[in-house]
Amino acid sequence: MKTYLIGAVVGALMTCAIIYPFAMVELARKEQVARDNGFLDGIQHTVKALSKRFNEPPQDADVEVMYSIKTTDVVAFTVDGIDTIGIVP
Repeated sequence: MKTYLIGAVVGALMTCAIIYPFAMVELARKEQVARDNGFLDGIQHTVKALSKRFNEPPQDADVEVMYSIKTTDVVAFTVDGIDTIGIVP
């Protein structure tokens, strides 16, 4: 009985020692995925807040895309010599 118990404990410890590095790699990958999702959520929140304050650029304006999130672009353009930003849905 004692030998079975020792074997089970040693087996469990060896299994933990083998699985631990793989678990740490997976944990780091999941942390990066969560960080990326939070970054995208922040950009979406920013675009939503900016869209309440800034309008779309005029059709004839030369726009420079600052960044895009899904189907919405945040652009910079010049109107009457004044640089401004706009949201293009």
